[in-house]
Amino acid sequence: MVHHTLESINTSAKMKVSVAYALLRKPLKDTLGYIEWLYCDKDEMINLLENGEPKDLQITKDKASKHIAQIKDEL
Repeated sequence: MVHHTLESINTSAKMKVSVAYALLRKPLKDTLGYIEWLYCDKDEMINLLENGEPKDLQITKDKASKHIAQIKDEL
């Protein structure tokens, strides 16, 4: 995330704003996905952090859709 942020700042200094926003999109989207996951099923995520493989922590479209639906249901 830090690398993407630094590159975004450097790119915006070169007046390439659309590229700078694109570079920030991925790390912010990933961070939001992990926050949603913690909100929806913190026990599963903590278990995967302790015992799982790194590939188990990837946010897939299925997981994201499930978490978004769960958050919408609670609102």
